[in-house]
Amino acid sequence: MADTELSFERLIAPIDTETFLSEYWEKKHLVVRRDDPSYYDSVFTIADVDRWLSQAKNAQSDMAIFPPPDRKHEGRYLKPGQASMQDLYRAFDSGNSIAIEDIQEYWPPLAPLVNSLSHSFSARVKVNLYFTPAGGVQGVHIHPDVLDVFAVQVDGAKDWYIYEPGYMLPTQNIQYWNQLSDRYQETSVPLMNANQDEVPTTDEFRLEKGDLLFLPRGLPHRAVTPAGSPSLHLAVQIKPLYWIDFVKAAAEAVSVDHEEMRGSLPAGFLSNAAAREGMAETFQSLLNLLGAEVSFERTLNAVMEKMIATTAFPPDGHFQQLTELSKLDLDSTVERRGDLTCLVKSSNGHVSIHFASASMQLPDRAITALEFVRDNERFQVRDLPTLEDKAKIVLARRLIRDGLLRLQAES
Repeated sequence: MADTELSFERLIAPIDTETFLSEYWEKKHLVVRRDDPSYYDSVFTIADVDRWLSQAKNAQSDMAIFPPPDRKHEGRYLKPGQASMQDLYRAFDSGNSIAIEDIQEYWPPLAPLVNSLSHSFSARVKVNLYFTPAGGVQGVHIHPDVLDVFAVQVDGAKDWYIYEPGYMLPTQNIQYWNQLSDRYQETSVPLMNANQDEVPTTDEFRLEKGDLLFLPRGLPHRAVTPAGSPSLHLAVQIKPLYWIDFVKAAAEAVSVDHEEMRGSLPAGFLSNAAAREGMAETFQSLLNLLGAEVSFERTLNAVMEKMIATTAFPPDGHFQQLTELSKLDLDSTVERRGDLTCLVKSSNGHVSIHFASASMQLPDRAITALEFVRDNERFQVRDLPTLEDKAKIVLARRLIRDGLLRLQAES
């Protein structure tokens, strides 16, 4: 990754990743103040807002236009192509704020940061844009987010207010959240409905251009653009897998081999008490089955394979690599492309390596070489173990052609 590109490490600097993960991740908020207004200029600027809109007219991203709080009408929700650029210019100039989701889909300069965060957290990453004109003073009620967020202050300023945590680490993917989340309702909803002037804050601060805020999910907060200052910030949202996801995957793995796990609940259980009589006993027997049959390794491999299969290739100009394959020899240094992760599997006399949406299968004798590729992000072609020299070049060339490796850039 080039030094000018924004990575996870550069995003949180001068805080190091070990400190961040041990002291802040899923624990408390972090404010990084920088005396460097140009820190994010390579990623996004105010001048890039209409550039993004112009090239993403057919995007399915959700966009909202919010009036300032002294106006009675509600916001408009639409897709980028459903409003003309002139309409958007007029709306913003008259005091409306613009919010756009998933801007990373149409903005290559964000790809290094998204890829770095996705790799570092083994998570899905999305980026939303929030743009408020000077005097817009756009703010929302006190609320917690259900995702961990890095607020990147690209331009202008924003005032933030942090409140006592209520129900920490809420999740999006619990199907029965509303039925099971009484504690969340008791601790967070009153804050969301409260008079904000009556709720004590635990921290208040202003983010200036170039600053960063990390908010763990569940921490109540609100943000207001100060009068006389515009604000453009990016909300970089992290959606990792949670332990509840892993436990669900473990149960699914057991169900593949046990028909009783795949059976339906008793017909009519919702309205028929007699149908519910044996459910507790069956439920306990299935829990016992899970305890006896669940496999951590099988679950881990299934989760990793699915995540790798849904990883996108980075937009890093890889076609140029294909034009340089003739330069490859035993002395060439090759490196993992971007932040791609790979998985090696062996079965039925063959070994396969999986990465992004691709895979490659070889005879089982190549397993040591592929495991070497998996475990080393950079190496010389001659270092590939157990293969003859010609086979080393063939393997390296194929891994470059299929998109996992690239020739190391000349310094």
